[in-house]
Amino acid sequence: MEYPILLADSSDDTLAKENQLIIRKFPNLNIIYQKFPNSIHPMEKISKAADYLETPYVVYIADDDYLNIEVIPKMITFLEENDDFSLVHGKYFGFEYNHDKIETRKIYQIISREEEEGINRISQNFSNYKLLLLHAIQRTDEFKQIWEITALNSNNFRFGELLSSAISLSFGKSRCMDIPYEIREINTSSLGHKKKGINGFIADGSYDAQFYKFKEAILNHLENQSTKLPRSELESQFLIGWNQYLQDLKPSKNNISLSKKILLRFPFVNRIKLLLYHIMNRNHNDYNEEESIFIQKFLYFFD
Repeated sequence: MEYPILLADSSDDTLAKENQLIIRKFPNLNIIYQKFPNSIHPMEKISKAADYLETPYVVYIADDDYLNIEVIPKMITFLEENDDFSLVHGKYFGFEYNHDKIETRKIYQIISREEEEGINRISQNFSNYKLLLLHAIQRTDEFKQIWEITALNSNNFRFGELLSSAISLSFGKSRCMDIPYEIREINTSSLGHKKKGINGFIADGSYDAQFYKFKEAILNHLENQSTKLPRSELESQFLIGWNQYLQDLKPSKNNISLSKKILLRFPFVNRIKLLLYHIMNRNHNDYNEEESIFIQKFLYFFD
């Protein structure tokens, strides 16, 4: 099945021209290309790009992600049959190349969030924070609201990712299916790793202001959803989860991994093929049959 691809490109002019040339080599793909200023904030770009979405469901992928499109129909069917769920995804894999050694592993501990109250899903997600919900399949109307709220209330990467995940869970439950869903390059030199993390905001004294805006955006949104709980109870539950999240933070210079552009980093195709050749020849025993087939198909995609 062919799916339209919305490419939101905020590259500089030289790279943008290269990307457009590459797109023309794939006339069989339904690519909607939108150019954004190189200076645009990532959260604002996603929000503005969402205005061009016309499909009932959407999935966001970054330039270091490969999505298993074969599972999309099953996941959409799940959302159509379960109105109380807003997000669905599956198992994630990562790979990296360190000199002559290939390291690959399952990444993120998949946890569904199926509490009945939105604030409980949000609080529990912070308490046991294993996975951002950025890449889950979700309804487009909710996706647009999520990123409108995120763009208005966050001007930095880390709080923006956390805010979008929280708002996503306010709309409904999240299901992580036990099927291969996405493979990601583990790239510590990407732009995302250079973004300031929560520890950085604490260190430079800007945390309090950032956190207040973040917290108020979540609580205001929950109140607007006509929750039965008073604001004091919402805030209490929120802080329980958030305080646990802070306790679990590992000291690091940067706490974030997401690069600036939204889709495929085309120049890495050949390198990815090389990496996966090593993965299949050195690490295939780490995966079950279904997972191995997924990675083999990923390798075949670049033949």
